[in-house]
Amino acid sequence: MSCYRKVSSSWIKGRVGRALRGDPDAYTLAYYLMTAEENVKGLGLFWQPLECVSILYGCPIDTLSIAYTKLSELRFAWYDSDTEVHFVAESARHEWGEVPKGSWKTLEGLRS
Repeated sequence: MSCYRKVSSSWIKGRVGRALRGDPDAYTLAYYLMTAEENVKGLGLFWQPLECVSILYGCPIDTLSIAYTKLSELRFAWYDSDTEVHFVAESARHEWGEVPKGSWKTLEGLRS
């Protein structure tokens, strides 16, 4: 994982985090998606079969499907089973926060 990455607490304290309280599976899946190594550039779009997420997350696929349903209802994350692609909406905003003025070295990671 790159040293310039961080996960902002804005999604935890915001609308999504509040809605996920009381649903530990969806909450943990959301956090996993934000910090997944496959999402290394923080763009929120990455390929990973749901079976791999199940193994890494330690949860049955049925439970993941229910958690993904909750995340998609909240317009936070989606999974396309045909292409095995995950999409986390506003991933970069939650990871990097506000863009500072002037030179911003984090953009170098996006260009590579």
